[in-house]
Amino acid sequence: MASPDELVRVVAVPGGGLATTRTSSSCEATRRQPTQEELVRVVAVPGGGLATGRALPGRGAWLCAGSPACIEAAERRKAFDRALRTTVEREAVDALKTTLARRGRLDS
Repeated sequence: MASPDELVRVVAVPGGGLATTRTSSSCEATRRQPTQEELVRVVAVPGGGLATGRALPGRGAWLCAGSPACIEAAERRKAFDRALRTTVEREAVDALKTTLARRGRLDS
């Protein structure tokens, strides 16, 4: 049985049949695979903003919780643009940092 930190994916194998693979979410900036409790899911919202939440609809990007360096690295590497398949403006990233700091999910 998969742990809560893992996603189970069913894939077709050559020659017929199915197999399961286990994947874990990883930080878009560092590519680390911490536990789910150590990650924050970020999604793009209409109007060009970013929101956090595990149950929000749409494509998501995972970041290490509590790490301003991860947010900055993800922005610098354009990881948000790639993962969310949209252009993310600097103002949206700044607002994300402010929101996470206010919620206590970001270390100063």
